[in-house]
Amino acid sequence: VSSEMNEPLVMAHRGGEYFDSENILESVEKSLGIGADLIELDIRKSKDDILFCYHGGLWEVLFSRFYFNRDLKELMKRNERIAVLSDVVELMNEDDVLFLDVKDKSISVEDLENALIGFGGKVYFASNSFDYHERVGDLPEDWKRVYNVGLWKLTPWNFEKIKKLKFDVVELFIWDFKEKNIKLLRKEGINVALSHRLLSWSFYSRKCFSERVEWVYDYDVARVVESKKVYFSKV
Repeated sequence: VSSEMNEPLVMAHRGGEYFDSENILESVEKSLGIGADLIELDIRKSKDDILFCYHGGLWEVLFSRFYFNRDLKELMKRNERIAVLSDVVELMNEDDVLFLDVKDKSISVEDLENALIGFGGKVYFASNSFDYHERVGDLPEDWKRVYNVGLWKLTPWNFEKIKKLKFDVVELFIWDFKEKNIKLLRKEGINVALSHRLLSWSFYSRKCFSERVEWVYDYDVARVVESKKVYFSKV
């Protein structure tokens, strides 16, 4: 992964919604086809315990229990293109990388492992909840633990939490993306990512490439792939 290659990974946000609807099989296929390094998916669990990929709009996020506490067949009546996580896995090769942004805090590591049977690639396990990370406990040895969506502030308290929970990657907002914080985290073997929020695309991408962060995250995955090629052909 990027820490070994010293280059940021290119992330296909929501499977590659640049190409099609979010988190669907067609978007994932197209993202893999153009050379995205990392497929980011939002993971939820249906009432009948099937893991599926879906983020949703504002109201669905705010009232997720109301919208998603249903059997998968019922959910698919409203959106027949919902992708089951195990079906996404079948599209991928062992050198592909999955980034699982877990939206449903009832999902266990065992749930994910069962859905990922047959997948031999790298896995990022992501959530912005320290409590959830603590509850799920240890991860499989080859998975990476991620604090995503941007850590609001790297305080001494949450820095100790990050070390205790053995995070591999922490995403920082721009005001905390400072040399001293980057060095502090990397000294503990924790890589950094930069939150894209509140930043222009050009500034964000240049900063990611120059700092060799863990990934470059964007809605337009095709543009990031091309930017990476251009950037690293010049250095």
